[in-house]
Amino acid sequence: MKEKMLNIRLIGVPRVSLDGEEIIVSRKLTRSLLFYLAANPKRIERAKLGELFWPKLDDERTQRARVRGYLGLIREAFPNTVIVDDASRGAVGLIRDALHVDVLQFSAAIAKMRSYATPWQDGTFFPPSLYQEFVNAANLWEEGDTFIDSNDMGTLSNLSNWKEEKNREFQQDLYDLYTFLARVDDALGKPEQAIFYAEKALALDKYGEKPQLILLNNLRKTGQAGKARKYYQEISEDENFDGVFSTELHNLGKELLQQREASSSYARPAWPIRSKVAPLFVGQEDTLELLNRNHHSGVGILILGEAGAGKTRLVQEFYQRLEVQPRLLFLPCHKTDENLPYQPWIDMLRHAFEPEFWKKTPAVWTKPLAMLLPELHGIRDDLGAEIGEGYATSLIFDAIRNLLIFTYQTEPCLLVVDDAHWADRASISLLGYLIHQSIFTHPNIGLAITSRAEEKTPALEQLILLSFTELETIELMRLREEEVEKLAFYVLQKSLPASALAWLRDQTGGNPYIILELLQYHFLKDKQIDLNSFSSLSTPPKVKHRFELRLENLSLPARELLLLAAMQGNPFELAVLEKAANIPINEASQMIDELENAQLIYLADKQNAGLKYAFVHEIFREGLISSLSPARSRAFHKDIAKAMESIYGEFPGSKAAVLAEHYEKADDFSKAFSLWIRAAQYAYRLFSITDANITYQRAEALIPKMALTEEEIYELYAAWGSMLFNGDEHNTLEEVMQRLQSLGEERGSSLLIGTALDGMSDVCMNRNQFERGLEYAQEALPLLESSGHIPAQMNALIHQGVFIYMLNNFPGAEENFRKALKLGEKREDAASIYAMGHANYQMATIYTGMGFPAKAISYAKESLQAMRRSGLPHGSILPYSMMGLANYFFANYEEGRAKALKCFDLAEQTDSWRMLGYASAYAGMNETELALLGEAWKHAHQAIDIGEKNGHTEIISMGYKVLGDIYSRLGALPQAAKFYSSGVAIDTGFMKLENLARLGMTLSLLGDPKGDAYLEEALTYLKATGLGSILYNTEALQLSIFIQRGEYDAFFGKVDEVKRNLSERSHPKSFVWTDYLEALYLFKEGQLEKSLTVLKKILPLLEENIFFWIRFRVYELQISLLEKLGRDSKIPHSKREIMLLQIESSLGDALIQDEWKSFATRVRGSEKRFSGVTF
Repeated sequence: MKEKMLNIRLIGVPRVSLDGEEIIVSRKLTRSLLFYLAANPKRIERAKLGELFWPKLDDERTQRARVRGYLGLIREAFPNTVIVDDASRGAVGLIRDALHVDVLQFSAAIAKMRSYATPWQDGTFFPPSLYQEFVNAANLWEEGDTFIDSNDMGTLSNLSNWKEEKNREFQQDLYDLYTFLARVDDALGKPEQAIFYAEKALALDKYGEKPQLILLNNLRKTGQAGKARKYYQEISEDENFDGVFSTELHNLGKELLQQREASSSYARPAWPIRSKVAPLFVGQEDTLELLNRNHHSGVGILILGEAGAGKTRLVQEFYQRLEVQPRLLFLPCHKTDENLPYQPWIDMLRHAFEPEFWKKTPAVWTKPLAMLLPELHGIRDDLGAEIGEGYATSLIFDAIRNLLIFTYQTEPCLLVVDDAHWADRASISLLGYLIHQSIFTHPNIGLAITSRAEEKTPALEQLILLSFTELETIELMRLREEEVEKLAFYVLQKSLPASALAWLRDQTGGNPYIILELLQYHFLKDKQIDLNSFSSLSTPPKVKHRFELRLENLSLPARELLLLAAMQGNPFELAVLEKAANIPINEASQMIDELENAQLIYLADKQNAGLKYAFVHEIFREGLISSLSPARSRAFHKDIAKAMESIYGEFPGSKAAVLAEHYEKADDFSKAFSLWIRAAQYAYRLFSITDANITYQRAEALIPKMALTEEEIYELYAAWGSMLFNGDEHNTLEEVMQRLQSLGEERGSSLLIGTALDGMSDVCMNRNQFERGLEYAQEALPLLESSGHIPAQMNALIHQGVFIYMLNNFPGAEENFRKALKLGEKREDAASIYAMGHANYQMATIYTGMGFPAKAISYAKESLQAMRRSGLPHGSILPYSMMGLANYFFANYEEGRAKALKCFDLAEQTDSWRMLGYASAYAGMNETELALLGEAWKHAHQAIDIGEKNGHTEIISMGYKVLGDIYSRLGALPQAAKFYSSGVAIDTGFMKLENLARLGMTLSLLGDPKGDAYLEEALTYLKATGLGSILYNTEALQLSIFIQRGEYDAFFGKVDEVKRNLSERSHPKSFVWTDYLEALYLFKEGQLEKSLTVLKKILPLLEENIFFWIRFRVYELQISLLEKLGRDSKIPHSKREIMLLQIESSLGDALIQDEWKSFATRVRGSEKRFSGVTF
């Protein structure tokens, strides 16, 4: 049987109920005892109850009897329920299993709140379930409630004092809870809720400063600055307040009092779009209120509505009603620009900021913006980059983010994205990035987006889906009849009868634009119109017809010019229009005046070269286009395309998509095809891969419509595939190559089939599927050889070679790269030049791997020259990366670091995440040898993070190798072994062997017998795979183990070979390593003078600051030798201390402080126990 639930309410008027049925406890003292027990979560000693309830009875026995008796009365009030817990003879309470007491619920919530209040930081995540628990606790109290609001306990002074004390505690707890809830809501961007709880707290303590601050700030956020000022004035003039305002509250009050004066003189920026039909605004007051509320609470708004519903007009009205006019950042999205990446942002940057503004912006993020706005190079000379230099999506996004922050820190801003359904993918992605970066949660910047509800693009749909918590979406409703009446009265200056209003709304659907069009047409045509017969007018209700009505009063030439302008786009360039219409400038000017006077177009831009005009509404332009026959439309597109080519000559990439659209609609598919490819390449230069991909698809869709050569098709897919590969878009690349293979099979083309198979090898490279990738490349090469296409053959040969060395056969890859270089000799086409650069880069790679870093550097330089000539965005990254690694193995660490960091900058600039991972690892390797341990530690972790994110295990393994080297240099060999072991476990390629070798050496130094086995295994594999660079370094380091163990025969049996290899393959002075080890051997054998003589030969070579760690060990050995010989060691002591300080100063935030301290302590106290351990 289910146990009954007892509910005791002690907040306010006390109530007792059992399973929802109210229970009457008749006697006052019985109720008092019940309430006291209920309010205490623990049992109460019977003796204490006796003293509290019956203090006048001196006899404890009598008191206990009274307690027992009244407990019996409580039981009688609940005849079928056991509620008293008196199992203990000394203490008594209520059974809690089926009991709910509101004050206990409240106290439990308060205890949780206090545990969270101190550690919780404003703005961090707060658990929703806990927030709701606190809200529920606050809701237990209603206004005016007190604890046990009855006179039950009034007759006993002890009980009365207890009740009053508890009430004071609860009121303070409630104040603290209200304040905490206000603080949470404020941090979470809920200003209305923050105001609600702040006011609740202030009702309990009107002088509480924390809720005062929250209240004032959130009143201001929600547009209630006047109310905030009034409240501040009241509290500042309160005569009963004897405290002192904090600096924060005082400054906020001062700001509020000054705001009114500033707002009245604030310059009102002009709205950038001409009022399209009429300035009158009716309806949508609820939406305006929502816009205002969201603007002050950091929530953006997306306004959806059909064409002509008044979306832009609504935002204009909102903007113009703001008390303080913000800087307007207006992004106009046009149908004709939907294939142009970032065009709305470019338009905004060009018009929203004056030249003086750009002179003040930080160069670090202004430089990427110069790619979108080349004229910035003419405004300032510190941007450095060439005009047109490309920057990755991430840098452009971050630059715009910094621009907005820079702007709103000094003045309020409003970002308006108009007609977002026509925005390109890059622009929508940038907008989504800004939303998710919480830019618009700042009170000094707002966001409003408009879009046609019926034309939302997939990109916009995704933005809405991913931003639903930061972006409120509303859909504009059509006008109601009373709102239609206002519009009608505005136009006609007369009231329409009810029948005419009903007809007008039915015929137009309540669409404001259509209503105004019809009203203005009839009013202008017949000012004496009979309003009672309005509904019987023969005006066709069809949308198409209303555009024809607007043309009736135009001259025929002006009408033709308007149709041609509609076909050009919105806005349209006057110079192109004049050229396409083949009319003199003066005649065109007269027609433009006629169209302006008819309120059909307006001047949109006169700041830049040439005049641009725009249609008063896109609906009108669309209507004009739909009125044209297909033949006339085709002819107009042809005229416009020819005019644009005539004006612009060699077409810039930014115009290619517009021209391609015109040529395609003019059925000139051949020109459209090449222009779509050029437009895609332009989008790729802006690193908008999504837009470039869509544009390549436009070119692909034209293939069935014309007779293209194999070469033309190859050019499309080769450029497309290269972009997708460099962007790690392997799934899309696979789909594209499969389509190319099908196309090649249909045409029986070995070139296209071979290119598709070679493209599939790129897919495998992105996925680290090296065996399958090699099969694809091998399958592709014979087909490409039979086609005679040189660049395609070069690419396949290079891909084969890469897969061969990725499968740990570096010498076996060389032949492929040499064949590719032979094929490309004396060729000047861009594809072959890039392939030459790629082949030279791969030669540098294998020579680095095989242990010939000097040759590798030479090939890398050849690669860099070719890559620069090719002009491709990612080209220079490859040779710089290999220079970073080759110089590391050449022991030229300063140069290696510089080249790795150059590669890092370029990779970051172009969003080349895989190369960014390599660059991070290579920088870390060189930095470790330069004792820049903090930087090395940072780059190692960056490499690991990138590798894990993108599934590149070799990059992760490199990162672990760098960390192992750092800990090894600090003598923390167990930690070093841990990282080397991780590097072995994660990878199956050449980096596994590098880490395996170092793991073996580390374990050997630790005396672990597994070390020798690992080292021998690594050396065997390194010899078999031809990885000379790792092999020779490993053998050089192995010599130190021989010295440590006293295995001198093994040392002298190997040292000459190692010295020869180092001299032939590494830095010219790398022999100092073996000379140092010989000096260490002499020291250990007690031949101190001979050891010192060897050191004296080494030291002058090391004064050039090369080989930091060898120099460090040499000073250590020199100190030990001099002290054993009883000679002055101050000079090497001083030099070693300088080196220690250099290491310490480089640590930065790296989490290796403990290891460093142990290392430094060990070194500074080790003069008399020098071991010479060097690895």
